Amino acid sequence: MYFLSFRGLLFSALLLGLSACSSNDNSNDGDNSQVNQNTGEPGGDVVEIAGLWNGTVTTDGKTDVLYWFITNNGVLILYDYDQDDFGSVEKANCYVIGAPVSIAPDSGDNYLIGNIPARVTRAGDTLTITFQEADTIDIDRDGDVEETVELNWSVAEGLAVQDLNACS
Repeated sequence: MYFLSFRGLLFSALLLGLSACSSNDNSNDGDNSQVNQNTGEPGGDVVEIAGLWNGTVTTDGKTDVLYWFITNNGVLILYDYDQDDFGSVEKANCYVIGAPVSIAPDSGDNYLIGNIPARVTRAGDTLTITFQEADTIDIDRDGDVEETVELNWSVAEGLAVQDLNACS
């Protein structure tokens, strides 16, 4: 059986879990059906940040190969390589695909990623995502649960999402 790596699982939990309790703003007259949950549905036009991004992380000499696909219409999907240092027991040459997460443009460089506010900027081949809420589950495993996490992803050179075969 294939599972997301620990880091992939934590990030997915962060997006899906926090989105369920974020945005306590009741400015929409009590209709929080879309505000308080991540549906994985398209969030809107995000073509400026769309693409296949390499979010691979190396910690203590171990590599977790992660790719993030952002669709033009606002869906984020994680592709977690199973044959890396953090893969399943099977270590298959395939990718565990995470649940889709909505990305909605807010204003300027501000987006809602699974309803978590984030500043997302693209500078050439680098995408920087700075979450605006505390890292309460310590996704970056540094022991600090009060910081805000900043991720830097690079364009996945020479790869297309079709190249990332799913584990079956």
